[in-house]
Amino acid sequence: MADNHKEEFLQKQLEEASQAAKIYNDTIQMLQTEERFVNFFKGYNQQSVDGFIKYYAGQKAGWIKNADSMYKMRQHKNNKWRNQAKNMLKEIYIKKLFYLKCRWVAGEMDLEGIEISIDFLKWQNDPNACKCLEPITPEEFGCYQRFIESYTPEQQKEDQENEIGSAQNVIEFYHLFRAGFTDESDLIPRWFHYYDKHFGTAHLLKASNIRADLEYEYNDIWTENIQYPTLTEEQKKNWFHRSRAFRKEMHENPEKDKAFWEEHNRQYQERKKNEPQYIHMSTYDRKFMDGLVQEFESAEMRSWYRAQRDWQIRRDGNEEIQTEIWELEKVNEWIPLEANDDYRNAIAKAHDEYASRMIKDVLPLIYDEYRQCMETGKPFIWKEEEDSSFKGSMDETKKRILAARKFKGEPENFDFLKKENLKT
Repeated sequence: MADNHKEEFLQKQLEEASQAAKIYNDTIQMLQTEERFVNFFKGYNQQSVDGFIKYYAGQKAGWIKNADSMYKMRQHKNNKWRNQAKNMLKEIYIKKLFYLKCRWVAGEMDLEGIEISIDFLKWQNDPNACKCLEPITPEEFGCYQRFIESYTPEQQKEDQENEIGSAQNVIEFYHLFRAGFTDESDLIPRWFHYYDKHFGTAHLLKASNIRADLEYEYNDIWTENIQYPTLTEEQKKNWFHRSRAFRKEMHENPEKDKAFWEEHNRQYQERKKNEPQYIHMSTYDRKFMDGLVQEFESAEMRSWYRAQRDWQIRRDGNEEIQTEIWELEKVNEWIPLEANDDYRNAIAKAHDEYASRMIKDVLPLIYDEYRQCMETGKPFIWKEEEDSSFKGSMDETKKRILAARKFKGEPENFDFLKKENLKT
């Protein structure tokens, strides 16, 4: 019976995903072409309109997809500690993947399935697709266990306040920042530094950045020679792009960089004085969204929108503390509460300590499951649904590079990234 229920649930997910995709595409087409919307958007800044249309279509599709999600929510709560432990295990994998990328970017190797830097997001999102990394070793897992035991609440708070990067962001942005002569040190999580001290891998952070540099320069060619000529005269007035060559010059001359920004800001303020003051659109403007949905959407769509809004309000209000209380109520052991001026802080601390203990207890079991999968050749299920939101960005980045190569009279392929073609 349970298997039938799961099959029905998976089939429903497929149907909802198909319906959501259709609503997304139909909504964009409608907002861009129907006269009532074209007229409605005339009073708003065009750039914010373009972004708003995509966000609105995405949110509208989400109202459909989330309309019947109680089963999914129950599954999430039942698997909470397992899911969080899997996320922690994945931090070890991401560390290994990041240093594989460091070597690839430096031109030390070619990798089947990797054409440009952004391709690593496929392997970050789906570790089973990466066939060229050795499995997480017991020594690496032990290193991570020692790290989380040493990672104090004070350090966690410090990292949050200083906006230290997460493991998920490093692969996407670290080498891009280096290519743009921007400080990338804040992207490195404390766990990465801990790993470096144990395994002696810190030198890879400063390995050659040649592949990322080349990609950045191709993007400059596309931006300046292909995109810019397509802009209207009005858009060109506000167009601003800092190429890699320009960034390098400013990086090497801080005084010149300071003078540039002072003049740039002065010119910007002058332009603003003479420009019409358009209203910017945002799906985060709740009052605006309430009015828009009420005016243009069907009764059924309005009900789904209100359900999503009610959930958001509860989450932003007391839902978090209610969830913590709900979880602690089901614990079959004594959980002490420390004295605190605010009972919510006492509950939150007790919950956090309990959750930390639970995850640490589950983590070795998850690693054992992972090792068994690696030994038997079975795929390890990192999470139920893989994120594919990066695919559009990946496709767009590749199109730009190929267009830039064509503009330069070069072959429309990615052979320029092959190891034998790199000049080090």
